[in-house]
Amino acid sequence: MMNSSAFKRITASFCILFLGTTVFAGQNREAVQDSYGITVLGVYDYSKTFAHQGGVDIAGHMPFHTYIEADAGFEFLGPKILAGTLVARPKLPLKVGELFLDTAVHLRAFNSFEAGTFALAASLGYRMDYVSVQMGIQRTVLHNFRKAPGDGGSDIVEPVNPIFRIAFNVRPCTSPWNISFGAGNFTLYKYERFYYPIFFLGGHVDITSHLTLQAEVDLQFSGIFNMTAHFNELTARAGLTYNF
Repeated sequence: MMNSSAFKRITASFCILFLGTTVFAGQNREAVQDSYGITVLGVYDYSKTFAHQGGVDIAGHMPFHTYIEADAGFEFLGPKILAGTLVARPKLPLKVGELFLDTAVHLRAFNSFEAGTFALAASLGYRMDYVSVQMGIQRTVLHNFRKAPGDGGSDIVEPVNPIFRIAFNVRPCTSPWNISFGAGNFTLYKYERFYYPIFFLGGHVDITSHLTLQAEVDLQFSGIFNMTAHFNELTARAGLTYNF
């Protein structure tokens, strides 16, 4: 297991990231959201690597201005995984749809492996009522918590990796209920190599003018594209969003 001092340091880093940005709290809902919102979701995850895990996502959204918004999220899965992401998003409303640029800082720690990842990502996107498309790049550093920074082998820097995401809505994105589906190699809580896509299906229902019920299922298949032994993983989330 990760030594206690290293785990405390990474946990403190996540708490600072989270506490400084909880008011932003973001969500995976494929919609143009113009109000402040906070989301709390229960999470169930299964993979061959970690078996059954339960956890919680706390995320949110903050529209600073017509031309810029921010998302942030924190995920805790059992005692084994901590993840946090902060996204700043400049955007440009068009006559049809909206252009946007996601710039993200992502942290993910694996207590079982005494390791963690730090990623920087940027992607250009375009969203309309029924479709949203993003393409960009990310760079990930894998850190070994058993070794001090600067020691040989403490960090592994991966090559620049393409990222993508495409999502479809069955109704216009401003509808009081909707269903979304699509695929990509990143979410608010995870960044994968481009040949390990994450397929997702989700939806939301506005219960009141302030409260929204939402749910999503993500699935990664083993051996896809490059036929490597990457285990299947299923993640299900459900919970509520409060829009201020």
